[in-house]
Amino acid sequence: MKLAAITVALGLALAATSAVASDIKAQTQAGAGKALNRYSDIYSQTGMAGVEDAVTDCYQEQKKGPTVEGIAECAALDQRASGEDAAFAAQFGLQVNFFKAPKPANRANSAIKPLKLNAEDQKTFFEVISRI
Repeated sequence: MKLAAITVALGLALAATSAVASDIKAQTQAGAGKALNRYSDIYSQTGMAGVEDAVTDCYQEQKKGPTVEGIAECAALDQRASGEDAAFAAQFGLQVNFFKAPKPANRANSAIKPLKLNAEDQKTFFEVISRI
């Protein structure tokens, strides 16, 4: 009887862990989606300087009450701008210092620390962001 109870408890714990990981992925994807929707508007209206301001403001806002979705939005906006800036730099030789690697990754790593995500959840978060 005790073995059955332990097995059930272990199964529930594993299911809960899986649900949390799935939730982290969904929250990260939601935040990244918001960032991608915003990027074109910000860039077309204000250029890379405006995107830099948006990234800075986003991370500052997350310091008040960080969430996975919110930090994912900041990180995805940062990642997208970094990729676009690197492509521009490869073609024209000009790059915005703010978006040079590894600065976007460093900002995301710093921003996510207050959430105290376990290693698996962090891996999930950064896998989603890296696909931007």
